[in-house]
Amino acid sequence: RAVEAMGGALCVPEYGLTASALSVLVVGLKSDADRLERMANASVTCGRPNAAEHVAQLALDLVK
Repeated sequence: RAVEAMGGALCVPEYGLTASALSVLVVGLKSDADRLERMANASVTCGRPNAAEHVAQLALDLVK
């Protein structure tokens, strides 16, 4: 939801996720390059480089 709030993703409630609805969503996104670029840029701002390594290190630190 955080990425969605920043504009980098779309969340579809499970009850509303049908093959038809997903198809409409994907086709709509595919045909809107500007929107996809905005979403990509927004999602990058939400990311944490090396997050997996950081979480793994935290786990290792806990067992020391």
